[in-house]
Amino acid sequence: MSASTPDTASKSGFLARVLSEMAQGALTMPLDPRATTVKILKPDTLHSLGSVQSIIYVGEKNLSATADSFVVYDVEFANGHLICELRQATDDRLSYFDCG
Repeated sequence: MSASTPDTASKSGFLARVLSEMAQGALTMPLDPRATTVKILKPDTLHSLGSVQSIIYVGEKNLSATADSFVVYDVEFANGHLICELRQATDDRLSYFDCG
């Protein structure tokens, strides 16, 4: 994985928006009503990590043949990093989010 890896999923901007809203304490973007996993990060957690330095596309992950895949990014902060998995539904709603 490299910072120069092309973001073929083109979701890094969407991920940056999700993280920014969580850091501000309120996720305002619409959630998919069928979403099974949307783990909200606490503002204190994101503030302790510092500013986002880069968002690096890792690839896609699919847990089963019947499930939709999600996109995986390595988010590098000033004071650490998180591996984030997300899926954006076709209607632009957030349908899966997990960072750890």
